[in-house]
Amino acid sequence: METKKKRILITAYDFYPNTGGVASYSKALALHLANLDYEVLVITKDRGQKLKESLPFRIQYISLPDSGLTSLPSFSLQLRKTLKTFRPDKVINTLWMPGGVATALALQFMKLKIDFYIVVHAMEVIESRKDWKKRLRRRLQFLKRWTFKKATKVFCISQYTKTLTQERTQCDPDKIEVIHNGVNPERFSPAGENEKLTAQWSGKSPLILSLSRLVPHKGIDKTLEALPQVLEKFPKLHYLIGGTGPDRKRLEEKVSELRLQDHVTFLGRVPDDYLPHYYSLADLFLLLSREELPHVEGFGLVILEAAACKTPSLGGMSGGIPDAIVEGKTGWLVDPLDSGAIAQKLQTILEEPEKVQQMGESAYNYTKLNRTWQQVSQKILQHMEIHG
Repeated sequence: METKKKRILITAYDFYPNTGGVASYSKALALHLANLDYEVLVITKDRGQKLKESLPFRIQYISLPDSGLTSLPSFSLQLRKTLKTFRPDKVINTLWMPGGVATALALQFMKLKIDFYIVVHAMEVIESRKDWKKRLRRRLQFLKRWTFKKATKVFCISQYTKTLTQERTQCDPDKIEVIHNGVNPERFSPAGENEKLTAQWSGKSPLILSLSRLVPHKGIDKTLEALPQVLEKFPKLHYLIGGTGPDRKRLEEKVSELRLQDHVTFLGRVPDDYLPHYYSLADLFLLLSREELPHVEGFGLVILEAAACKTPSLGGMSGGIPDAIVEGKTGWLVDPLDSGAIAQKLQTILEEPEKVQQMGESAYNYTKLNRTWQQVSQKILQHMEIHG
């Protein structure tokens, strides 16, 4: 007699075609749970694009308003229908709002006893007075605390996020598990030589790289401020900045102000297929995010992607980045607010290219053994106490 597969429902308001950490997390989790032989259904906002690739899990696209808060009633209503038809054994919410709240409300309304879980990345549990939506969310903190109280367990992606969750949600610490992000080694691995890129950046050495949304707290400005001092020792150094965002104009003005035009290139959005090539081409990856609440780096998934391509990282001692970098094994840490310290650290690192290469090998080996999405999925399943 064939054993029926266990069913896992994932609510993922932030999903493809969105880019960024939460959307990547949601897709990777669904993929690897499905590969572990669970029947997975993802329910997400219809953003006008569908995944073209063939996937081992189903996606249910639903029409929702533009913000998580205003989409809550529609999400909860649709979730009740999905719970009736799909009948999941467990529910994972990759964001507490709207997915976690909608799940808690739907289960209570339907009087269903199904374990549900919330993943916390960082910024989404921090309230602010930035705009009317943020101010309204601040007034609904009682709803956040209620949702986290109802959750079976909470999965935090770093120790920093765990502390943040306890402070901001008053969640029972015994319900919180720290499960770091993972990387897919089939997608991110040392890339073979790309003739076009190799020729394009030939003679630019050392080559350092940042890939992120261009917003102030990512710390690219501090790297730019550090470069003139670093260039005194490394006049052929080149800094590649990949990504898009509202801070690009300010950063370009800073490049001009510091006369760095010959040493900095803005790549814009880097196509997914090119990511492993850029990671592999770079000598060093940088993620110098700083804490500017409500903006903070919950972990730093790009650090693992770089490591999987044998490129070590220099990260900021801020947020969850210290969980992403094992100092002395996969990279280095520095004060992200101090451009002088950044310059000095970069000079020290780049003075020993053989050590940088060895660190890349160490980062690759450590990540492959400890930080894959398959391992992350298995840890989540263990804490969910579910067996296929």
